[in-house]
Amino acid sequence: MPATAEKCVKVCIQKIKETFDGFGEEAVDEFYKIMIDEVRNFGETVRKESMAAAAVGGAAAEPEKPRLRRVNNYTLFGTSFRKEHPEIKEDMFKRIAEAWKALSDKVKEEWKAKADAENSRLKEDYVKEHGEPPKKRKSKNRPKTTNPFQEYVKEFRSKNPKVGHKEVFREASKAWKKLNEKQKKKYQDTALSLRDEYKAAWEEEQKNNPQPAEDVVAEKSKKREQKPRPKTRSGYILFGNHWREKLNTNKLNGKEAMSALAAAWGALSDKEKAKYGTDAEKDNKKIIDAFVKEFPDSEWARKHTSTEVATA
Repeated sequence: MPATAEKCVKVCIQKIKETFDGFGEEAVDEFYKIMIDEVRNFGETVRKESMAAAAVGGAAAEPEKPRLRRVNNYTLFGTSFRKEHPEIKEDMFKRIAEAWKALSDKVKEEWKAKADAENSRLKEDYVKEHGEPPKKRKSKNRPKTTNPFQEYVKEFRSKNPKVGHKEVFREASKAWKKLNEKQKKKYQDTALSLRDEYKAAWEEEQKNNPQPAEDVVAEKSKKREQKPRPKTRSGYILFGNHWREKLNTNKLNGKEAMSALAAAWGALSDKEKAKYGTDAEKDNKKIIDAFVKEFPDSEWARKHTSTEVATA
């Protein structure tokens, strides 16, 4: 973003904050509903104009096509739930999640059918206005990979469809530990075979669609860039530091130390854990205040206040 545009955005945000200082959530929500479409339209106009102006000495550059908007069954249900329950002012996401969880599989399938129909309509409208949407090609700097446990989990999922998403890895891990080396070899062989397939497919893709060297460098640089944020700590981490310094007399390291630390934490009473949590909150307050003072224009500082404590 150009410096002038960035400065303009900051001024606008500050003006909005000053305008709505003291107002309730309802006023802010109403403002958001009115302004969001206007902001999107304005941004689209500016983008098209800048793309056209970029073509110097030739035909106007074809503006980059906007992203094709899509929805899924859960987001469509959430939108409907919001409209049907305007009286809910707090914990909306939690209430939507609870309502969704209470639905039967049949009703969820109905919502999926509605989402498919809505996506078809969105694509038709998009094609009429912009033509066929651009095909997304995700740059891959390395081939896809897998391991024996991942292949076992795939099989475990298919054989145990009733096991929930959150429990499947835990249950699969328990079952995996019970397998002997001979039984695990089947999945090891499958993983090795798939790795070879993935590598061959990746090499073929790179051969047919070579990525410019400057793009590769730009991607790596982007990954290296880390947005500054305060290094806060939880009560557990504070206890871990104390444990390593004072209690780890056997000088354990690696996996053994992590296991011993978890066991030591689990043996504490709720009162002792709460004390570490309180100490962590005090430390985090100082850390956040120092961070905001050093990086007042950072993205994190703009989204949080110095009184908030981020979970580590």
